[in-house]
This record gives sequence, structure tokens and C-alpha cells, in this order.
Amino acid sequence: MPVFTKGFSLLETLLALALSCLLLLSALSCQWFARRSFQVSLEQMTAMHLLIDISHSTDSRRFVPGQSVAATLAACPGCDALTIQHLQSAAAMLTQGPGLRLKDPELCTETAATKRRLILSWKSAVVPAADPRQRCGGNSGRRQVMLELSE
Repeated sequence: MPVFTKGFSLLETLLALALSCLLLLSALSCQWFARRSFQVSLEQMTAMHLLIDISHSTDSRRFVPGQSVAATLAACPGCDALTIQHLQSAAAMLTQGPGLRLKDPELCTETAATKRRLILSWKSAVVPAADPRQRCGGNSGRRQVMLELSE
């Protein structure tokens, strides 16, 4: 039987090559999944940072529950100056600083009993699965984070 390489047969060499390819493929797959997971974590941390900044800088009680800040601002030319100021401040924060790192961010509020929720949704680089629990501003292809505030 001819020897393909010194001490190893052709079959053994091909098996070793196939095993090497499988190991390389699994390493690349792990790296791909890790990168996607890291991207989602980074987006969520950025969104939560932005929500905390907005909650500290604005009076979210002036936002219309269930409606995005942008829609409220557009439909509110007759609102009092303080409400418009808070809406404009929140809208500006979505387009500056951490808001620039999120694609198409949308902010809205919900009220439940004695609590208010700020909800931020954005188009994610890693598209999530559809979730029936999506709140205002959320639909397929968007991620959300929520910050619950007590009155």
C-alpha cells in the first residue's frame, strides 16, 4: 500500500483534514453567534442609557400615553410651552449622543395604576423574532427596552 505522507495513509490524512475543517467551521460559527449576541447587548445597554437620560431630563408625565413622542409633538401645536419643551427635549435626545447609535429610535409612555413606563424601541441590526408582548412603538423587526417609573 503506497504511503501518502510519511507515516500516514491517504485516508488518515483526509480524515485529519476533514476534522480540521470541522473545527474551523465550528470556531467561525461560535464567533458569528458571539458577535450577534454582543451587538444585541450593546444596543440594549445604549437604549437603557438613553432611557435613563430622558427620564432624568424630562417630565414624562407630559407625554401622551400610548403615543410616540414624535407623533405627540407633531399633533400638539396648541400645547402649553412646558409640554412642548419636554417633548422637544426628548425628541432631541433621540437624535443626539447615544440616540445616534440606535437606528430609528421611537419613545413612548404607558401608564398602569401608579406607575409610568418609558418604552424605547428601535430597528435592530439583529432582527428579533416577532413578540406578541411588544408595546407601543414595537412591531416586527424592532427591539424594545422599558423603564418603569413610580409616581
